Amino acid sequence: MANLFYTFFFMILLTGCVGCGGSMKTSKALNQYEWFPSESADKQYPMEIVRGDFFYPNGDSIYIPAQKVINNGWGEVGSIHVAGKDIKPIPDRLKIEWFSYTENKFFAVDTPLPYDKLLNAFRDGIISPITGKKTRYDRIIVGLGLDGWVSIWVSGEWLTKEIKVFRAEESNVDWSTFFDNDDMSREEIIRETLSQYIGLEKYKKIQENGAPLKKWPLYLKRYQWQLQTSGPGQLQDIRLYTFNGEKKYYNFKDHTLPLELSNHSAPKRLDITWRNASGKQYVAEIRLNESEILREFEKYLNAELKDNIKFEIELGHTAQAIGLSLRCENYILVLESMNIEVYSAN
Repeated sequence: MANLFYTFFFMILLTGCVGCGGSMKTSKALNQYEWFPSESADKQYPMEIVRGDFFYPNGDSIYIPAQKVINNGWGEVGSIHVAGKDIKPIPDRLKIEWFSYTENKFFAVDTPLPYDKLLNAFRDGIISPITGKKTRYDRIIVGLGLDGWVSIWVSGEWLTKEIKVFRAEESNVDWSTFFDNDDMSREEIIRETLSQYIGLEKYKKIQENGAPLKKWPLYLKRYQWQLQTSGPGQLQDIRLYTFNGEKKYYNFKDHTLPLELSNHSAPKRLDITWRNASGKQYVAEIRLNESEILREFEKYLNAELKDNIKFEIELGHTAQAIGLSLRCENYILVLESMNIEVYSAN
């Protein structure tokens, strides 16, 4: 009778241990959301995925759209292939291999993903700048940059949030398995592809000078900066595009100025809505000059000033009276090389 009791007790313990050992995988499997994988690359630096997959905690996977030239824009949603179930687990690993046309190199990486950070992004949700209602991200995007840089974003309702940045290693791929065409050489295929996607002039420039590898870390770099306004105009909202591919929306019914943007990449584009002193509403699309804004952000950073960078938008009485400047302690730099398009919103 005693032996039967201990045998029964041991079976309970064993069953409990098996349950404990599988609890992590079980709990991760329950965290499922509706999302789709997508791909991204800068418009000036086309890429092509050889093979890419997101892996789930249980070992299953979903493929990333591949075998097409990518230059849809950094951080932008690319292809959407409806594969598998709509509701999927959050991935915890990425394996991908691709070809960089401007570098004439293959890269590959097999890396864990920050599962908890991804999960929290989906779980916390977002406020849609389109509807104003609570919703969720619905894309996980892989961005392929120069020199093996890779970015992972979540995206939904226009908003995009960076999750992880890492580097891949150069890899060796048999060209014939990537592009099986005996009538054209590797060099001819690269020239034809780049001429089609970025133009012959830019292709020749890259041939002469190489791809600008050193500037990619500047795209990804984060700064402590602050957005503020001056003048009689009243800012209503802003859509902020940053060089690391993120997109953020601020409605100034809910946010106050100055707006603290700690640990943000440098601004690339701003779409703003504002009212002038007479109440007329305008919308402006402001595209900053890449060389100027990155150079000046670096200059302020290297000066080791105590105060954060202040990015100031001056809103005047008229639609065309818009000025931009960077300010910090006793320094003021008026930005000049930018493109601004203004529309009446009334």
